[in-house]
Amino acid sequence: MGISSQYGQLLKYSKTHFLLVVMVRPPIWTLPPCHPERNQFLFPLIVLSSADRMTQQLTFHKLSTQALQSLIDRDLEQASQQVGVKLDSFFITDDAVWLWNYRLNQVRKDSRTLDWIAQVVAIESIAIGHAGFHGPPDGAGMVEVAYSVVPAYRGKGYAKAMLQELLRRAQLEPMVKTVRASIRPDNVASLATIQPFSFVQAGEQMDEIDGLEFVFELAVDSDLTT
Repeated sequence: MGISSQYGQLLKYSKTHFLLVVMVRPPIWTLPPCHPERNQFLFPLIVLSSADRMTQQLTFHKLSTQALQSLIDRDLEQASQQVGVKLDSFFITDDAVWLWNYRLNQVRKDSRTLDWIAQVVAIESIAIGHAGFHGPPDGAGMVEVAYSVVPAYRGKGYAKAMLQELLRRAQLEPMVKTVRASIRPDNVASLATIQPFSFVQAGEQMDEIDGLEFVFELAVDSDLTT
């Protein structure tokens, strides 16, 4: 979809990102008096979309086994020091502690897991959530995304920015062929998060904790967006 006006031209547009070229008129004194385009000559200025700017603001911080254990012990101060960003109580709720314990057990069975599981996502050293994969690619090259945003930062587009960064990483990993997202039918927010991307529903599954889930998949060699 392209949009043009006297102010600029939208060269590429999707629901998640676009490239806007704004035509900027230089000072007239920079052109010769007889220049035929003295009042028409324009220079292009590249402007990043808000989605891209948001993604650029995010920093990802790997969780060490020591940091995972500190979170399991609900020692926020120690965990914050180990991760390098300020963590709040969102990271030590009952659900979170269950998750960290599960991930730590994964790492103990397969050390490669530590490079794939959730990392703390921050802006200016303040944690706003965590994002990663359920584990390394399986035998078919499939990885499943997992991400969560601190309640105070929800509804601001951070989940989409996290997912966009995970998809970019997946595309850079030669072993990854498919990215999967499993979402409950009543999880409207998560369904909205993946909607701008090129996920296709591949089926359904019964999760032992979450119950019925829709299974969506995206081939990493496809366009990331619809």
